[in-house]
Amino acid sequence: MAVDRRAAGVVVWVAVVAAGCLPDFDDFEVGEESGDGDADGDGDTDADTDVDGDADADSGPCPLPYLLVAVEGFDGEPGRVLRLHLTENATEPCAPIVGTDRVPANPLTVTWLPEGRPEGLVAVAGSDLTAAMDAETGAVVWSRPTDESFQRTPVDLFPIESPEGVPLLMSAMKNAGSSNDVRLLLTRDLGDGHVVDTIDGADGGGPVAMGNLSVTPSPFEPQEILSFREPSPSYAASEVNPWTAERREPPWVAWLSGTWFQTIYALYDGELYRVAWVSGMAAGNEIYYLYQPSYSPGDHASGPTHCSNMECTFVHAVPDPTMNTALAAICEVAPQDRVVVRFRSTATECEVVASEADLGDIGGVRFSRLAVAVGP
Repeated sequence: MAVDRRAAGVVVWVAVVAAGCLPDFDDFEVGEESGDGDADGDGDTDADTDVDGDADADSGPCPLPYLLVAVEGFDGEPGRVLRLHLTENATEPCAPIVGTDRVPANPLTVTWLPEGRPEGLVAVAGSDLTAAMDAETGAVVWSRPTDESFQRTPVDLFPIESPEGVPLLMSAMKNAGSSNDVRLLLTRDLGDGHVVDTIDGADGGGPVAMGNLSVTPSPFEPQEILSFREPSPSYAASEVNPWTAERREPPWVAWLSGTWFQTIYALYDGELYRVAWVSGMAAGNEIYYLYQPSYSPGDHASGPTHCSNMECTFVHAVPDPTMNTALAAICEVAPQDRVVVRFRSTATECEVVASEADLGDIGGVRFSRLAVAVGP
């Protein structure tokens, strides 16, 4: 990760990055993994992910770090995951992962897990299905109904460890069709996707507070999550053990007056512990951010920042691991028209690196959530 030496404290420096042209998505399919060792369902055990028997030149791993974009499909368009390799000064598209009947048509959230396969797993969750794919081949490792019992919708998806140190996949769920509060935390086994734990969220003194619309894994403790809360007691990011519902005091990041956080995403980029929030109080749903070299509770988020060169309503934001001051976000530029942008907060000019319009007719697809795949 490059460090912007002009940034002081927790100020973010934002420079424009070069946009890459997206590949032709019609040429890609996701293979299915069957119990006989055939990873792609085409009757052999080779590494190709389609059914024509030959390996596609465009398939294969995406170099770390890369940005994942969950893309919902409508009117017959398949759901998919875009992958964009990130360098400090460029964005290079990798082969996307395009859905089948075992992958949700409407992936509402996405994540990357370093365990499970040599190149890790890409997991997506929609209102109907949750699935994990081999990050190198795109082959479906497992696919499960998202939530048969509770009728809830996934909001966030991320890796976490059990109290015994076992890597798991956690879904933060809200009540379908009603409140946006996270009400349930659900963990899955990485091997076959079965539900390991079901943890009540906001009800009954659970680990996630009322008014919390988003959850992210703690960059400090692999068995904890970060949540925010407003009103009192208010905090922008506090570490919580989801199994015991114990919250650390004081909170890692204190609340900022005048904000209403909608999403939160945290990561460790190899040098710094970083967080990005989208707030809905200011015009344009501005972004707040924080980075620290070590755990230092009681700090405040910096910001807000926004795209100075374009009209934008932020939907989701993540830290960009290529520089301490860089960010990436989904930006709604018009109704039914979203783009992915990269920027650095001291420049605030946003560069479009992916557009829904590049994937087909406006309204046929929708960018829903981001995630970052970053190595140790």
